[in-house]
Amino acid sequence: MKDSAKRFLLLPFSGLLPSSICVLLAAALVFLAALTIPNLGLGFSPPLELLLIHPYAPIAQSPGNLSTAAPPSDPGSRSVPNLAQNISVPARGGGGRGGGGGGGDSIDREARVCDLYTGKWMPDPRGPLYRNDACPILSQAQNCQGNGRPDRDYESWRWVPDGCGLARFNATEFLRIMRGKVLGFVGDSVARNQMESLMCILMQVENPVNKGNKRMQRWFFRSSKVTIVRIWSSWLVKSTPGDASVKSATRIHIDQPDANFMDFLPSVDVLVISSGHWFVKKSAFMRGGQVVGTQGWHRPNATMTTSKAFAASMTTALTAIAASRNYKGLTVFRTFSPDHYIGGSWNTGGSCTGITKPLTDNEVKRIGSSVFTSEMRRIQLEAFAEAKRNASGGGARLVLMDVTRVFEYRADGHPGSFRSKDPSGKVAAQDCLHWCMPGPVDTWNEFLLHIIVTHKINTAA
Repeated sequence: MKDSAKRFLLLPFSGLLPSSICVLLAAALVFLAALTIPNLGLGFSPPLELLLIHPYAPIAQSPGNLSTAAPPSDPGSRSVPNLAQNISVPARGGGGRGGGGGGGDSIDREARVCDLYTGKWMPDPRGPLYRNDACPILSQAQNCQGNGRPDRDYESWRWVPDGCGLARFNATEFLRIMRGKVLGFVGDSVARNQMESLMCILMQVENPVNKGNKRMQRWFFRSSKVTIVRIWSSWLVKSTPGDASVKSATRIHIDQPDANFMDFLPSVDVLVISSGHWFVKKSAFMRGGQVVGTQGWHRPNATMTTSKAFAASMTTALTAIAASRNYKGLTVFRTFSPDHYIGGSWNTGGSCTGITKPLTDNEVKRIGSSVFTSEMRRIQLEAFAEAKRNASGGGARLVLMDVTRVFEYRADGHPGSFRSKDPSGKVAAQDCLHWCMPGPVDTWNEFLLHIIVTHKINTAA
């Protein structure tokens, strides 16, 4: 606090009380003020709907439409630079520590119950698990080296948890552990990012057979009979096209899970599920067939906030999965993936180009975490806990993969300006949401393998 402010706060008590007591009273006043004045930066968290200043218009993508020439298919910064400075971030050690989770190569030995998500990023002299030119299914938008990015140190950092090991991904072991099983990814283009990362790793030991169709991507590994599937689901709940009655806003049915993936559940052994970025799209939130809230437009008496709609949708989807009597698999719920747009949003000049190493603790406090990201994670954690409480009679297991705080440090890992080019020749908006491949996103699959082993999915000989 500036000296002038201290003197102002102490003035009413000067000459009446000892100076030490005056200082304590002043500190108490500052703390009480911080509860209502966000600029003091002591944990103020505004409602999510106040953060959605510039709702983006994502490209309507499906498994068969992965165009990336236009702006990123998920939103970037929510254009809240002042609020982003005020979020309270726990202190972390040097080199990029986080509330988030590797080293070691023995999967069975290292995969024990531990906190994967508190640790630090460390340089890895072994380098990445694959090269960009050795993965034929890599989306061009995430092929940062192929798009001309001049540096590549971002490929060679490992997450090292405190107190336990995170094994380097072993593709042969993964296929052995998952023999005869089906692993499904459900979500938006960031879920696709993780699925492609896993496929790039596995394709270093075996080329799979493409058995996909218009509804889903599907890859089959003959040697182990492992199937990897991805199903597009932007909101995880039912969505239907809008019309004039809702000003062309997409209808999001927050009380109904998305049948596109629910119908597929009985055939899945491990499900990786994620969502969140599409909730800033123009939407009509529906419950019981009625509009109960809006995003990006207004309707009188439709009072449900975006925060509550997002929470309800997450609870609906997770509870339906956990309570399903026909699904006995393991569900891994990945938390919100942070973006790192600096100086603007994705369509107003926000940038992450030029960042070549993980952020430091001070940089994370300053730019690495937005209030929006923290609020989305908070909602997800609450929905996850509620779904576990509500799930009775189902055979599924819910496990959290809490990547948000771990990846607040990895502003260096986005494509930025090194994304696929706009075919019209225009300068494309930077992509500071998705992840370069190879790159930090490969760590998500090391988390995934650790979780699978820890929860004893393996039935192979």
